[in-house]
Amino acid sequence: MTETKQEELLEPIYKEIQQHRQERNLWLQKHPTDTPNAFSNIAIVEGILLSNTVGFRKGDLVPLMSIGDETILTWTHERNEYSVVIAKVDPDVKNNEYWLTFGYLFELAHALSTDFEYKVECAYKWVYSFDKNKSIKEQDYGEQDENFGTATINSLRDLLKILPIINLLYSDQKFLTAVQNLDIAYENHRFCHICAFQKEGSKSHPNHEPKNWEHVGFLPKLDVGILFATRAIEALIGKPPNRQNQNSLLRFKKKWKDDLGMEPDGIFEMVNKSFLDYYYDLFSLRNSSAHSFGEIPFALTRITAIHAQAFSWKITRNYFEKHKSPLDEAIAKFEVNTKLIYSEPTDYSTRLTAESREDLMKPDEGWRG
Repeated sequence: MTETKQEELLEPIYKEIQQHRQERNLWLQKHPTDTPNAFSNIAIVEGILLSNTVGFRKGDLVPLMSIGDETILTWTHERNEYSVVIAKVDPDVKNNEYWLTFGYLFELAHALSTDFEYKVECAYKWVYSFDKNKSIKEQDYGEQDENFGTATINSLRDLLKILPIINLLYSDQKFLTAVQNLDIAYENHRFCHICAFQKEGSKSHPNHEPKNWEHVGFLPKLDVGILFATRAIEALIGKPPNRQNQNSLLRFKKKWKDDLGMEPDGIFEMVNKSFLDYYYDLFSLRNSSAHSFGEIPFALTRITAIHAQAFSWKITRNYFEKHKSPLDEAIAKFEVNTKLIYSEPTDYSTRLTAESREDLMKPDEGWRG
């Protein structure tokens, strides 16, 4: 085969490759990945579904609140399907030192409010050229997976319940760091809080020690639980001082009482020791976990990690109760659409949109005015 003949045969292939490159470049121009941007500044917040009890209709896109560079809205994408949460984001957020998203704040606040019994993951799925009148399946997600993961179903009023937690997470870096560390502890080692704090009687979840064939596999989880539970407390009140230095000890006790609203010499009933004494023990245990130098802590028990995480949870909750702002302040700060939320009935919940509710469940849509 001559070189000329070979070039003639290959020419259609070259043209097809060139056309594909041009189409790909054009597609990339309309789907830049540095979201948010001019083509995509709207994301569906995965993991959160909202009931339609208040009277949403297909195509509704209703402002819910504002937080930082995000406007949070509800979007009813289909008749008789739960509404989703939308984040409309100012592209200038990329100029900030960091970006604390609504989704992540909801994730942490929801976890803390449920005593880490349930974890929802709120990823952002970016939509290109969003059209509220198209179905959720018809939206353009670029190269992202078009499927959605599991989600928790919420009423609008559920958001108000955790709004004070969101507010403190947003405004107090010590609290944010504490809850982040506590979240990692529970992500690695879960147990039932209700049963752990129950003093007497039969327990639905006894939080048994692992079986002998499970023990070695449990040890890294217990180690992480202890380490990050201690880091959570350290973020809030710091490292305990040398007990021999009375002045430092007295200052630390005062800081404990002022910052946590609890007596350091009060009893942590799980171990029948004072909170302060247990914190010293916990710090010693944490040092062993952090500096094991490759040695496997075969003697470590699950109850030890449960005590550490439960203690850290109690300290974190006390810090929140001491430092939280009134709900009205958080509502004003985040410009919450209370006209919408307070219109939501409290005696039932439904996924049915207003078009399908012409009976006794017909909603009062006065919030639209």
